[in-house]
Amino acid sequence: MKKRIMYILLSIWLLCIACLLAGCDSYTEEATEGAWKAGISSDSHKAFVYSYTWDGTEEGMRMEAPEEIAGCKVERYGGFYGRGVPMQFSIDIPDAYLMEKSLLPEDAELQVLTFTLVIRKGITNIMISSVSENYCYSVQNEDGSMSYYEVRIKPELDPENTKFTIYFDRVWEKDYKEQELSNKVEGFYYEPEDQN
Repeated sequence: MKKRIMYILLSIWLLCIACLLAGCDSYTEEATEGAWKAGISSDSHKAFVYSYTWDGTEEGMRMEAPEEIAGCKVERYGGFYGRGVPMQFSIDIPDAYLMEKSLLPEDAELQVLTFTLVIRKGITNIMISSVSENYCYSVQNEDGSMSYYEVRIKPELDPENTKFTIYFDRVWEKDYKEQELSNKVEGFYYEPEDQN
């Protein structure tokens, strides 16, 4: 048993050394700019955004990450913070609570909020915290009544982005050598307008 533990610890140590030698980015600081929260690496001057706070306006439903936060180039929606803690990109609706749709009152009116996520040229990775069709947000109004929202995220791809493509209304990573689709990017949840 002791040998097994020693092998595990040695493997973890060797993995850490390999990452350092390979120049892996370590996002160990946080920064905020406007509605955006980010994990940044001041060593590599790179950043990922992990949270967008909606201001309640229609204009605020179009989300495009800034090119830089705290002097670091934003390359990702979502990423890994510190020693590898996954932080998926998510939308924050102030004073809202996530709940299962099955718990909605029978007379509840569910409003759909469709946000657009702009995937500009410099974005190379996307990790979205998808709120599935089984969940919604609840907000208590000033008069004590409740409002219920279903959040959907649809992509808007910059034609100059060479990392991703949209195919069958979904975002896919491109394989650079073959220019074929490789992996579907999970987390986008919306109903395309042209579907019957």
